[in-house]
Amino acid sequence: MKYELMILGISSSIYLLRIAFFLIGFFREYFRNRKFLDSDFEPRVSVIVPARNEEENIEQCINSLSKLDYPNDKLEIVAINDRSEDKTKEILDGLEQKYSNLRVIHIENESQKFNIPGKAGAIQVGAEAATGDVVFQTDADCTVNPKWVKQMVKVFKQPETGFVSAYTNIDGKRLFDKVQAIEWIYMNTMGTGGIGMNQILGCYGNNASFRKKFFDLIGGYRKIKFSVAEDLALQQAFFKNGYKVHYLVDPNTMVTTKPCKNFREYLQQHHRWTRGGLNLRWRAAIFVLSSFAIWFGLLFFAYNLDFFHFAALLLLRFTGDLLLLTPPFITLKKKSYFLYFPFAVPFFLLVELLAPFMTLNKNVKWKGQIFRTT
Repeated sequence: MKYELMILGISSSIYLLRIAFFLIGFFREYFRNRKFLDSDFEPRVSVIVPARNEEENIEQCINSLSKLDYPNDKLEIVAINDRSEDKTKEILDGLEQKYSNLRVIHIENESQKFNIPGKAGAIQVGAEAATGDVVFQTDADCTVNPKWVKQMVKVFKQPETGFVSAYTNIDGKRLFDKVQAIEWIYMNTMGTGGIGMNQILGCYGNNASFRKKFFDLIGGYRKIKFSVAEDLALQQAFFKNGYKVHYLVDPNTMVTTKPCKNFREYLQQHHRWTRGGLNLRWRAAIFVLSSFAIWFGLLFFAYNLDFFHFAALLLLRFTGDLLLLTPPFITLKKKSYFLYFPFAVPFFLLVELLAPFMTLNKNVKWKGQIFRTT
């Protein structure tokens, strides 16, 4: 009984410290940003949309951006066709004729991307072509809230603000889709909490924005070491250069994207994230160790057929995650996700167990391309 209580105490203490860290950081960042959202700030804005083989999604994305509640004379949309092999080029050319504030850039070879691999190169092309003071970025498989730009850009009224990200929601009706949606909110909340505690832990590049002047000063992706998690790399670059980084928790600033269609696609996505997440260095190690603490306790109690302490530790995990997810569920008006939460936690546990093994494969597949990571 002595060892059981010791292991239960160590495992639960480590995990509760993790939850407390993110909860405290979440509320610090949430209340820090409230003061900006009452401001009236409307600079010129550019929205860049990198697209590679997105014939199924790009029109819906551009149509969504055309409905933004923002002065048309202060808004431009820059779509970058990144060597697509489907009908993305033709669709974008047609949309360019339809919308006066849409500019389309066609990339035909890597040299046009300044030899910057992957999505980062396309973003660099779009950022250099952008004429806005603030640059927003989203993905071709996303749709945005009409108030997305109008609400999010207010944080840039603070002159020191360099980079702002916000939450992304997953749209889908399957249980697998709902679990992914909860996971994205979970990851966004940890990103928010990290910034609240002055630690950069990541964001989603399909809902991010940055001040163009500062982007140029740090050299953009021309000066950033290549990463398959280009969004994290850019967020880190702004922070390291002394610019303010924020994370908004607001239903008006949410972007909606599509779920992974199957578990294989899901694993490929998370493989890219885990390889990119290695750039977090010791922060990533601490996260893995805190997850391992729970897994070690569960495996120990299962091996010893100690179902009482196994259930107690599992209940602790459910309770801690529920505490962390409740504030964003309520703030983002996603209370229906509480119904799917019991299915999400076992999934989190599985992914956290697999994540360290995903890092072993250095070849990352994305958009039909293979990237060798270091």
